[in-house]
Amino acid sequence: YIYAMLHSPTYRHRYKGYLKSDFPRIPLVKTPDIFEELSTLGWQLVQAHLMREIPDHPKITLSPGDYLVEKPLYQAEKQRLHINKTLYVEPVSPEVWNFHIGGYQVLDKYLKSRLGRTLNLDEITNIENIIKVLNFTLEQMQKIEALSAI
Repeated sequence: YIYAMLHSPTYRHRYKGYLKSDFPRIPLVKTPDIFEELSTLGWQLVQAHLMREIPDHPKITLSPGDYLVEKPLYQAEKQRLHINKTLYVEPVSPEVWNFHIGGYQVLDKYLKSRLGRTLNLDEITNIENIIKVLNFTLEQMQKIEALSAI
């Protein structure tokens, strides 16, 4: 339940100050049924964030090319994330590309921490999985928002 509440956009906005400087305040919901539904959504998020259960969508396409990481470049109109001049992954929605955790833009941070390196198969798979998990997170956040009505 708490993990779900911490992913509610309204909660994050309303308690922004507390989240930066204090322990988060966790509001209660109106009914046990809503609590159970939010708990289920939160559990699903935990499993995805720990990469124990990777969602199967969206279908990620990887272009042919070498796996050397250069400066990441995102093309919003094509929903492509370029890793170098020849290698890109798609689709990457603008919401997934711009998703931040702890002040870091997730995909940008992941790639920039590997600048100048050649990605191995596990790292390529990890990029695909991160895209899927972030997409799933955004979907779950909408469901949490609809249920929580803080």
